[in-house]
Amino acid sequence: MLLHYALLMLMLVLLAAAGVGLARGEGAPEGPVLDEPVPEHGLYYTFDSALTAHAVQNGVPISPTTSFSPTDDKVYAWVRLTDVYTKTRVRRDWYRPDGILYTSMQGSWASVTSIPQAEVIHSAAISIAGAVPASFPGPWWVDIYVQEGSTANPWNHEATLAFTIGEVSTTTPTSSATRTSTPTRTSTATATHTLTPSATPTRTATLTPTSTGTPTATGTPASTATMTPTPDHTPASVTPTPQPGESAGISCHVSLQGRTAHPPHPSYSVTLTLSLLGPEDGTLYYTATLVTDASGWLTTANAPPGVYDLRIKGDHTLSRVFDGVALARGENTVDCERRGALREGDADGDNYVTIVDFSLLRTSFGKCPGLVGCDVRTDFDQDEYVTILDFSLLRQNFGRAGE
Repeated sequence: MLLHYALLMLMLVLLAAAGVGLARGEGAPEGPVLDEPVPEHGLYYTFDSALTAHAVQNGVPISPTTSFSPTDDKVYAWVRLTDVYTKTRVRRDWYRPDGILYTSMQGSWASVTSIPQAEVIHSAAISIAGAVPASFPGPWWVDIYVQEGSTANPWNHEATLAFTIGEVSTTTPTSSATRTSTPTRTSTATATHTLTPSATPTRTATLTPTSTGTPTATGTPASTATMTPTPDHTPASVTPTPQPGESAGISCHVSLQGRTAHPPHPSYSVTLTLSLLGPEDGTLYYTATLVTDASGWLTTANAPPGVYDLRIKGDHTLSRVFDGVALARGENTVDCERRGALREGDADGDNYVTIVDFSLLRTSFGKCPGLVGCDVRTDFDQDEYVTILDFSLLRQNFGRAGE
Protein backbone atom coordinates (compact mmCIF):
# COMPACT_ATOMS: atom_id res chain seq x y z
CA MET A 1 0.00 0.00 0.00
CA LEU A 2 2.89 2.39 0.90
CA LEU A 3 4.60 1.54 -2.38
CA HIS A 4 1.43 2.26 -4.30
CA TYR A 5 0.99 5.58 -2.49
CA ALA A 6 4.63 6.51 -3.21
CA LEU A 7 4.12 5.79 -6.91
CA LEU A 8 1.07 8.03 -6.98
CA MET A 9 3.01 10.82 -5.27
CA LEU A 10 5.81 10.44 -7.84
CA MET A 11 3.30 10.77 -10.66
CA LEU A 12 1.95 13.92 -8.98
CA VAL A 13 5.44 15.46 -8.85
CA LEU A 14 6.09 14.63 -12.51
CA LEU A 15 2.79 16.18 -13.57
CA ALA A 16 3.54 19.32 -11.58
CA ALA A 17 7.00 19.53 -13.18
CA ALA A 18 5.41 19.31 -16.62
CA GLY A 19 3.10 22.19 -15.76
CA VAL A 20 -0.04 20.14 -15.70
CA GLY A 21 -1.14 20.87 -12.10
CA LEU A 22 -4.14 19.62 -10.23
CA ALA A 23 -6.47 22.58 -10.54
CA ARG A 24 -9.98 21.70 -11.54
CA GLY A 25 -10.59 21.66 -15.27
CA GLU A 26 -13.76 21.59 -17.27
CA GLY A 27 -16.05 18.77 -16.14
CA ALA A 28 -14.16 18.10 -12.88
CA PRO A 29 -16.20 17.67 -9.69
CA GLU A 30 -16.87 20.75 -7.57
CA GLY A 31 -15.01 20.88 -4.29
CA PRO A 32 -11.58 21.77 -2.94
CA VAL A 33 -8.45 21.66 -5.07
CA LEU A 34 -6.78 18.38 -4.19
CA ASP A 35 -3.37 18.40 -2.57
CA GLU A 36 -3.33 14.60 -2.32
CA PRO A 37 -3.85 11.93 -5.00
CA VAL A 38 -7.33 10.65 -5.76
CA PRO A 39 -7.91 6.95 -4.86
CA GLU A 40 -7.00 4.52 -7.63
CA HIS A 41 -10.63 3.73 -8.50
CA GLY A 42 -10.96 7.28 -9.85
CA LEU A 43 -13.65 8.45 -7.39
CA TYR A 44 -13.34 11.11 -4.72
CA TYR A 45 -14.57 8.69 -2.06
CA THR A 46 -14.38 5.02 -1.07
CA PHE A 47 -17.62 3.11 -0.60
CA ASP A 48 -17.15 1.22 2.68
CA SER A 49 -20.44 -0.42 3.67
CA ALA A 50 -24.23 -0.22 3.71
CA LEU A 51 -26.98 -1.96 5.71
CA THR A 52 -30.60 -1.77 6.83
CA ALA A 53 -31.57 -1.14 10.44
CA HIS A 54 -34.49 -0.22 12.71
CA ALA A 55 -32.96 3.15 13.61
CA VAL A 56 -29.89 5.38 13.32
CA GLN A 57 -28.65 7.50 16.23
CA ASN A 58 -25.72 9.91 15.93
CA GLY A 59 -24.71 8.20 12.71
CA VAL A 60 -24.68 4.73 14.29
CA PRO A 61 -27.16 2.06 13.05
CA ILE A 62 -29.33 0.61 15.83
CA SER A 63 -30.40 -3.06 15.56
CA PRO A 64 -29.12 -3.81 12.03
CA THR A 65 -31.36 -6.42 10.42
CA THR A 66 -32.87 -7.58 7.14
CA SER A 67 -36.23 -8.64 8.68
CA PHE A 68 -38.95 -6.14 9.52
CA SER A 69 -42.54 -6.36 10.71
CA PRO A 70 -45.49 -4.36 9.33
CA THR A 71 -45.77 -2.90 12.84
CA ASP A 72 -42.18 -1.61 12.85
CA ASP A 73 -41.84 2.16 12.65
CA LYS A 74 -39.23 2.51 9.90
CA VAL A 75 -36.54 0.80 7.89
CA TYR A 76 -33.30 2.76 7.55
CA ALA A 77 -30.73 2.46 4.77
CA TRP A 78 -27.37 3.42 6.28
CA VAL A 79 -24.31 4.14 4.12
CA ARG A 80 -20.69 4.70 5.18
CA LEU A 81 -18.11 6.38 2.90
CA THR A 82 -14.41 6.72 3.73
CA ASP A 83 -11.46 8.70 2.34
CA VAL A 84 -13.83 11.39 1.06
CA TYR A 85 -12.25 14.24 -0.91
CA THR A 86 -15.32 16.28 -1.85
CA LYS A 87 -18.98 16.67 -1.03
CA THR A 88 -21.23 13.65 -1.62
CA ARG A 89 -24.88 12.73 -1.52
CA VAL A 90 -26.77 9.43 -1.68
CA ARG A 91 -29.86 8.36 -3.59
CA ARG A 92 -31.95 5.38 -2.49
CA ASP A 93 -34.41 3.67 -4.85
CA TRP A 94 -36.83 1.52 -2.80
CA TYR A 95 -38.55 -1.36 -4.62
CA ARG A 96 -41.68 -3.28 -3.58
CA PRO A 97 -41.86 -7.11 -3.81
CA ASP A 98 -43.64 -6.84 -7.18
CA GLY A 99 -40.63 -5.02 -8.65
CA ILE A 100 -42.36 -1.62 -8.81
CA LEU A 101 -40.38 1.41 -7.62
CA TYR A 102 -41.99 2.58 -4.37
CA THR A 103 -40.01 5.80 -3.94
CA SER A 104 -36.69 7.41 -4.84
CA MET A 105 -35.01 9.49 -2.12
CA GLN A 106 -32.15 11.91 -2.81
CA GLY A 107 -30.24 13.04 0.27
CA SER A 108 -28.68 16.43 0.79
CA TRP A 109 -25.03 17.17 0.10
CA ALA A 110 -22.57 16.30 2.87
CA SER A 111 -19.49 18.53 2.79
CA VAL A 112 -16.02 17.60 3.98
CA THR A 113 -14.03 19.48 6.61
CA SER A 114 -10.68 17.90 5.81
CA ILE A 115 -9.04 16.31 2.76
CA PRO A 116 -9.47 13.45 2.77
CA GLN A 117 -12.17 13.13 5.41
CA ALA A 118 -11.93 9.77 7.14
CA GLU A 119 -15.66 9.05 7.26
CA VAL A 120 -18.99 10.39 5.99
CA ILE A 121 -22.29 8.78 7.05
CA HIS A 122 -25.52 9.01 5.04
CA SER A 123 -28.85 7.60 6.28
CA ALA A 124 -32.51 7.83 5.32
CA ALA A 125 -35.64 5.81 6.05
CA ILE A 126 -39.11 4.91 4.81
CA SER A 127 -42.03 4.42 7.20
CA ILE A 128 -43.62 0.98 7.54
CA ALA A 129 -46.39 1.05 10.17
CA GLY A 130 -49.44 2.93 8.90
CA ALA A 131 -47.83 3.43 5.48
CA VAL A 132 -47.92 1.66 2.12
CA PRO A 133 -45.03 -0.78 2.85
CA ALA A 134 -47.11 -2.47 5.58
CA SER A 135 -49.55 -3.55 2.87
CA PHE A 136 -46.84 -5.16 0.73
CA PRO A 137 -45.30 -8.01 2.75
CA GLY A 138 -42.46 -9.92 1.15
CA PRO A 139 -38.93 -9.30 -0.17
CA TRP A 140 -38.04 -5.63 -0.72
CA TRP A 141 -34.77 -4.11 -1.86
CA VAL A 142 -33.13 -0.70 -2.03
CA ASP A 143 -30.54 0.35 -4.61
CA ILE A 144 -27.83 2.65 -3.27
CA TYR A 145 -26.31 5.33 -5.54
CA VAL A 146 -23.63 7.91 -4.68
CA GLN A 147 -22.98 11.23 -6.44
CA GLU A 148 -19.80 13.23 -5.83
CA GLY A 149 -18.92 16.88 -6.19
CA SER A 150 -21.60 18.19 -8.54
CA THR A 151 -25.05 17.46 -9.93
CA ALA A 152 -23.35 17.21 -13.34
CA ASN A 153 -21.56 14.04 -12.26
CA PRO A 154 -23.19 10.61 -12.69
CA TRP A 155 -24.83 8.54 -9.97
CA ASN A 156 -22.62 5.56 -9.12
CA HIS A 157 -24.50 2.38 -8.18
CA GLU A 158 -22.70 1.03 -5.12
CA ALA A 159 -24.96 -1.59 -3.49
CA THR A 160 -28.31 -3.34 -3.40
CA LEU A 161 -29.71 -4.09 0.06
CA ALA A 162 -32.34 -6.84 0.32
CA PHE A 163 -34.75 -7.02 3.26
CA THR A 164 -38.17 -8.49 4.05
CA ILE A 165 -41.35 -7.11 5.55
CA GLY A 166 -43.32 -9.92 7.19
CA GLU A 167 -47.05 -10.48 6.98
CA VAL A 168 -49.50 -9.36 9.65
CA SER A 169 -50.76 -12.48 11.43
CA THR A 170 -54.37 -11.28 11.35
CA THR A 171 -54.41 -10.70 7.61
CA THR A 172 -56.36 -13.20 5.51
CA PRO A 173 -55.11 -13.38 1.91
CA THR A 174 -57.82 -13.13 -0.73
CA SER A 175 -56.39 -15.77 -3.02
CA SER A 176 -58.05 -18.76 -4.58
CA ALA A 177 -55.03 -20.84 -3.60
CA THR A 178 -52.91 -20.71 -0.45
CA ARG A 179 -49.29 -21.64 -0.05
CA THR A 180 -49.50 -22.87 3.55
CA SER A 181 -45.90 -24.03 4.03
CA THR A 182 -44.10 -20.67 3.67
CA PRO A 183 -46.61 -17.79 3.59
CA THR A 184 -43.89 -15.13 3.29
CA ARG A 185 -42.28 -16.54 0.16
CA THR A 186 -44.45 -14.95 -2.48
CA SER A 187 -43.39 -14.28 -6.04
CA THR A 188 -44.86 -13.44 -9.43
CA ALA A 189 -44.07 -11.76 -12.70
CA THR A 190 -46.18 -8.68 -11.87
CA ALA A 191 -47.39 -8.78 -8.29
CA THR A 192 -46.83 -10.34 -4.89
CA HIS A 193 -49.09 -13.32 -4.39
CA THR A 194 -49.41 -16.61 -2.54
CA LEU A 195 -49.58 -19.81 -4.55
CA THR A 196 -50.04 -23.54 -3.99
CA PRO A 197 -48.51 -26.05 -6.39
CA SER A 198 -51.13 -28.63 -7.24
CA ALA A 199 -51.25 -32.00 -8.93
CA THR A 200 -53.35 -30.45 -11.71
CA PRO A 201 -51.20 -27.62 -13.05
CA THR A 202 -52.40 -25.03 -15.51
CA ARG A 203 -50.19 -23.15 -17.90
CA THR A 204 -51.16 -19.54 -17.33
CA ALA A 205 -51.68 -17.36 -14.31
CA THR A 206 -53.27 -13.91 -14.37
CA LEU A 207 -52.19 -12.00 -11.30
CA THR A 208 -53.92 -8.75 -10.38
CA PRO A 209 -52.83 -6.70 -7.35
CA THR A 210 -55.68 -4.97 -5.49
CA SER A 211 -55.50 -1.36 -4.34
CA THR A 212 -54.81 -2.50 -0.79
CA GLY A 213 -51.72 -4.46 -1.81
CA THR A 214 -53.43 -7.86 -1.41
CA PRO A 215 -53.03 -9.60 -4.78
CA THR A 216 -55.54 -12.03 -6.18
CA ALA A 217 -54.39 -15.03 -8.17
CA THR A 218 -56.84 -16.36 -10.73
CA GLY A 219 -54.70 -19.30 -11.84
CA THR A 220 -52.38 -21.84 -10.28
CA PRO A 221 -49.05 -22.26 -12.09
CA ALA A 222 -47.32 -25.60 -12.10
CA SER A 223 -44.38 -25.82 -9.74
CA THR A 224 -42.91 -29.25 -10.37
CA ALA A 225 -42.26 -31.62 -13.24
CA THR A 226 -41.96 -34.77 -11.12
CA MET A 227 -45.58 -35.43 -10.22
CA THR A 228 -46.89 -38.66 -11.72
CA PRO A 229 -50.67 -38.92 -11.27
CA THR A 230 -52.36 -41.89 -12.94
CA PRO A 231 -54.89 -40.66 -15.54
CA ASP A 232 -58.35 -42.16 -15.28
CA HIS A 233 -58.84 -41.77 -19.01
CA THR A 234 -56.73 -41.52 -22.13
CA PRO A 235 -57.34 -38.56 -24.48
CA ALA A 236 -58.06 -39.71 -27.98
CA SER A 237 -55.14 -37.79 -29.43
CA VAL A 238 -52.54 -39.21 -27.01
CA THR A 239 -50.83 -42.58 -26.95
CA PRO A 240 -49.27 -42.77 -23.47
CA THR A 241 -47.35 -46.01 -24.12
CA PRO A 242 -45.99 -46.00 -27.67
CA GLN A 243 -45.16 -49.31 -29.27
CA PRO A 244 -41.75 -49.94 -30.88
CA GLY A 245 -41.44 -47.85 -34.01
CA GLU A 246 -44.34 -45.60 -32.94
CA SER A 247 -42.49 -43.15 -30.67
CA ALA A 248 -42.02 -39.44 -31.40
CA GLY A 249 -38.64 -37.76 -31.43
CA ILE A 250 -38.30 -34.15 -30.24
CA SER A 251 -35.64 -31.64 -31.22
CA CYS A 252 -35.74 -28.01 -30.11
CA HIS A 253 -33.31 -25.14 -29.59
CA VAL A 254 -33.55 -23.55 -26.15
CA SER A 255 -32.81 -19.87 -25.62
CA LEU A 256 -30.84 -19.17 -22.43
CA GLN A 257 -30.42 -15.88 -20.55
CA GLY A 258 -27.09 -14.27 -19.80
CA ARG A 259 -24.84 -16.10 -22.26
CA THR A 260 -22.13 -13.84 -23.66
CA ALA A 261 -20.00 -16.38 -25.54
CA HIS A 262 -20.96 -17.46 -29.05
CA PRO A 263 -22.12 -21.08 -29.46
CA PRO A 264 -20.88 -23.70 -29.51
CA HIS A 265 -19.70 -23.07 -25.94
CA PRO A 266 -19.92 -25.06 -22.68
CA SER A 267 -22.18 -22.41 -21.13
CA TYR A 268 -24.98 -23.53 -23.48
CA SER A 269 -24.84 -27.12 -22.21
CA VAL A 270 -27.41 -27.25 -19.39
CA THR A 271 -29.57 -29.84 -17.65
CA LEU A 272 -33.28 -29.49 -18.44
CA THR A 273 -36.44 -31.38 -17.56
CA LEU A 274 -38.89 -31.85 -20.46
CA SER A 275 -42.50 -32.79 -19.63
CA LEU A 276 -45.54 -33.52 -21.82
CA LEU A 277 -48.85 -32.53 -20.23
CA GLY A 278 -52.40 -33.22 -21.34
CA PRO A 279 -53.80 -29.97 -22.82
CA GLU A 280 -57.19 -30.44 -21.17
CA ASP A 281 -56.40 -31.59 -17.64
CA GLY A 282 -52.64 -31.16 -17.22
CA THR A 283 -52.02 -34.89 -16.77
CA LEU A 284 -48.34 -35.80 -16.98
CA TYR A 285 -47.75 -38.31 -19.81
CA TYR A 286 -44.00 -38.12 -20.24
CA THR A 287 -40.98 -36.60 -18.51
CA ALA A 288 -37.24 -36.80 -19.17
CA THR A 289 -34.12 -35.14 -17.78
CA LEU A 290 -31.92 -34.09 -20.69
CA VAL A 291 -28.69 -32.18 -21.33
CA THR A 292 -28.48 -29.73 -24.21
CA ASP A 293 -25.46 -29.71 -26.50
CA ALA A 294 -22.91 -26.88 -26.64
CA SER A 295 -25.21 -24.94 -28.99
CA GLY A 296 -28.35 -25.24 -26.83
CA TRP A 297 -30.10 -28.04 -28.74
CA LEU A 298 -32.25 -30.52 -26.81
CA THR A 299 -33.23 -33.93 -28.23
CA THR A 300 -35.19 -36.98 -27.09
CA ALA A 301 -36.46 -39.98 -29.07
CA ASN A 302 -38.97 -41.86 -26.91
CA ALA A 303 -41.95 -39.53 -26.46
CA PRO A 304 -45.51 -40.74 -27.18
CA PRO A 305 -47.14 -39.17 -30.27
CA GLY A 306 -50.07 -36.86 -29.64
CA VAL A 307 -50.97 -33.26 -28.83
CA TYR A 308 -49.50 -31.89 -25.61
CA ASP A 309 -48.51 -28.83 -23.69
CA LEU A 310 -44.70 -29.11 -23.63
CA ARG A 311 -42.99 -27.83 -20.47
CA ILE A 312 -39.25 -27.12 -20.09
CA LYS A 313 -37.44 -26.21 -16.87
CA GLY A 314 -33.72 -25.83 -16.18
CA ASP A 315 -31.91 -26.60 -12.94
CA HIS A 316 -31.81 -22.88 -12.06
CA THR A 317 -34.39 -21.41 -14.47
CA LEU A 318 -38.13 -20.84 -14.33
CA SER A 319 -40.24 -23.14 -16.47
CA ARG A 320 -41.73 -22.33 -19.88
CA VAL A 321 -44.85 -24.00 -21.32
CA PHE A 322 -45.55 -24.29 -25.06
CA ASP A 323 -49.24 -24.96 -25.69
CA GLY A 324 -50.70 -27.35 -28.24
CA VAL A 325 -47.53 -29.03 -29.51
CA ALA A 326 -48.43 -31.80 -31.99
CA LEU A 327 -45.99 -34.71 -32.05
CA ALA A 328 -46.16 -37.17 -34.92
CA ARG A 329 -44.35 -40.51 -35.16
CA GLY A 330 -40.73 -40.00 -36.12
CA GLU A 331 -38.75 -36.79 -35.79
CA ASN A 332 -40.38 -33.51 -34.72
CA THR A 333 -38.72 -30.09 -34.55
CA VAL A 334 -40.41 -27.85 -31.96
CA ASP A 335 -40.04 -24.07 -31.80
CA CYS A 336 -38.89 -23.64 -28.19
CA GLU A 337 -37.84 -20.01 -28.64
CA ARG A 338 -41.21 -18.46 -29.47
CA ARG A 339 -41.93 -17.77 -25.79
CA GLY A 340 -38.50 -16.24 -25.16
CA ALA A 341 -35.50 -17.35 -23.12
CA LEU A 342 -35.68 -19.48 -19.99
CA ARG A 343 -35.54 -16.99 -17.10
CA GLU A 344 -32.59 -17.51 -14.75
CA GLY A 345 -32.45 -17.03 -10.98
CA ASP A 346 -34.24 -20.07 -9.48
CA ALA A 347 -31.25 -21.39 -7.52
CA ASP A 348 -33.26 -23.60 -5.15
CA GLY A 349 -35.33 -25.10 -7.99
CA ASP A 350 -38.80 -24.34 -6.56
CA ASN A 351 -39.90 -22.46 -9.72
CA TYR A 352 -39.93 -19.09 -7.95
CA VAL A 353 -37.24 -16.40 -7.77
CA THR A 354 -37.32 -15.16 -4.18
CA ILE A 355 -35.24 -13.91 -1.28
CA VAL A 356 -34.10 -17.51 -0.71
CA ASP A 357 -32.39 -17.55 -4.11
CA PHE A 358 -30.82 -14.18 -3.33
CA SER A 359 -29.45 -15.55 -0.05
CA LEU A 360 -27.87 -18.51 -1.86
CA LEU A 361 -26.26 -16.17 -4.39
CA ARG A 362 -25.00 -13.81 -1.68
CA THR A 363 -23.24 -16.73 0.05
CA SER A 364 -21.53 -17.78 -3.19
CA PHE A 365 -20.80 -14.29 -4.53
CA GLY A 366 -17.24 -13.82 -5.77
CA LYS A 367 -16.47 -17.53 -5.71
CA CYS A 368 -15.89 -20.15 -8.40
CA PRO A 369 -17.88 -23.38 -8.61
CA GLY A 370 -15.98 -26.14 -6.85
CA LEU A 371 -14.67 -23.93 -4.05
CA VAL A 372 -15.89 -24.34 -0.49
CA GLY A 373 -19.00 -22.24 0.08
CA CYS A 374 -19.88 -21.89 -3.61
CA ASP A 375 -23.27 -23.17 -4.76
CA VAL A 376 -22.96 -23.97 -8.48
CA ARG A 377 -26.70 -23.37 -8.89
CA THR A 378 -26.05 -19.62 -8.47
CA ASP A 379 -23.71 -19.49 -11.48
CA PHE A 380 -26.69 -18.63 -13.66
CA ASP A 381 -24.73 -17.69 -16.79
CA GLN A 382 -22.42 -20.73 -16.33
CA ASP A 383 -19.19 -18.80 -16.85
CA GLU A 384 -17.49 -20.56 -13.87
CA TYR A 385 -17.74 -17.49 -11.60
CA VAL A 386 -20.53 -16.11 -9.40
CA THR A 387 -20.40 -12.40 -10.19
CA ILE A 388 -22.49 -9.26 -10.60
CA LEU A 389 -23.71 -10.70 -13.92
CA ASP A 390 -25.43 -13.55 -12.05
CA PHE A 391 -26.90 -11.06 -9.58
CA SER A 392 -28.24 -9.00 -12.51
CA LEU A 393 -30.05 -12.05 -13.88
CA LEU A 394 -31.60 -12.79 -10.49
CA ARG A 395 -32.62 -9.17 -9.99
CA GLN A 396 -34.18 -9.04 -13.46
CA ASN A 397 -36.44 -11.98 -12.63
CA PHE A 398 -36.92 -11.37 -8.91
CA GLY A 399 -40.52 -11.98 -7.85
CA ARG A 400 -41.40 -14.10 -10.88
CA ALA A 401 -42.87 -17.61 -10.97
CA GLY A 402 -42.55 -20.33 -13.61
CA GLU A 403 -45.34 -21.24 -15.97
